[in-house]
Amino acid sequence: MKIAVVAQALAGCGPDEVGAIFQREWLARRPQDDVEVQLGSDGVLVDDVGTGLDVVFRSRYPDSVEMVRERPERAVHYDVSAKVGMIDLACNRTWPQVEQANEMVGGWVDHAVPPHGSSAYLAEDIRELIERGARRIHLHLPRLFADSDLGWGFLAELSGIAVGQQSTVDDLRAVLSAARQRLLTCRIDVTYAGDLSLSGVNGMARAWASAGMDPLHAQEAEKDIGAWSALMVKASQNEENTLLARPQVDVRSVYTGVGGGLAYVLAVLGAGIFHVGSYIPHAYWPEGDSEAELFVYVTDTIGLEVPAGLNEMVARAEELAAPAVLLTRYDQVRRGDARRLGLDGHYQLLNRLGTAAQDNSPINIPQQLAQTVQKLAQTWGWD
Repeated sequence: MKIAVVAQALAGCGPDEVGAIFQREWLARRPQDDVEVQLGSDGVLVDDVGTGLDVVFRSRYPDSVEMVRERPERAVHYDVSAKVGMIDLACNRTWPQVEQANEMVGGWVDHAVPPHGSSAYLAEDIRELIERGARRIHLHLPRLFADSDLGWGFLAELSGIAVGQQSTVDDLRAVLSAARQRLLTCRIDVTYAGDLSLSGVNGMARAWASAGMDPLHAQEAEKDIGAWSALMVKASQNEENTLLARPQVDVRSVYTGVGGGLAYVLAVLGAGIFHVGSYIPHAYWPEGDSEAELFVYVTDTIGLEVPAGLNEMVARAEELAAPAVLLTRYDQVRRGDARRLGLDGHYQLLNRLGTAAQDNSPINIPQQLAQTVQKLAQTWGWD
């Protein structure tokens, strides 16, 4: 029997450790089976791990090196032989989980403080990767970005032209043209974990408010965002009706507010925009599940939104008429929801989150996972 497993981080355990435990425990019960593990990530923060995207990248590019980046801290990786880079801004720059020394409240940044800080460092990272020979860069953005300057710092640094909210349409058009020139030799693939609940940049401020920002700050931010988006739309319009004209990016798209508007800016510059769960299988996995008889998706938590990666796996399982099973540390998937999602099995390591501290501790996750995988092998294994 062949089992295809999508292994993602659980609290305290990286995707590689999760995959190793799953394979070991399943084969201990059914040594004749073939367990094929692919490392994945839903692109969100997992306790004591991060997003796990660095592990996914290294599994595909084992010769890659990490480029240490501080002020702000972020994860940048590059494989010189493959000419592929990866920048994960969600790992350290997600709002409001980012620590700020001058605004600490109980160890974490005060939710009432709006995101602030320049995004210029992202342009520096991309420019350095291109100078090192990168032909493709995978950039992962958080849904809510700690350094949300609406991409002004990024555009100014990348283009070499000063730009800001007071710039004219012609000024910004020149900036966008210069920035595109810098990216001509490199493909930028932008991923994100999920759509904003209110689509487009107009939903950005409301998403911040829903996450805990002071409503007055959110209202002020919404005014700035409205002016910025109107300026960007006008500047990005290509007046030349030629075959080389770029398609207009819809500012109301569900992804445009992601990364504090950086997703929209990068789309205007020609980057591809993808759900991370849909992107990883094509970018990092070899083909090999064509004969799988069981599909298992392991991830930390699932809230109200279903990860794109889970939908991808379920669709693949349906193509092969194979059962699909979900295993999480904790989720809000009810029994009726599981069938609607196309799941044939649904397991949780914890019955509910936030009960006994010793049960929720990451220290116990490996043992809990091992016991659950043994149960899976007994239930779903057949000859």
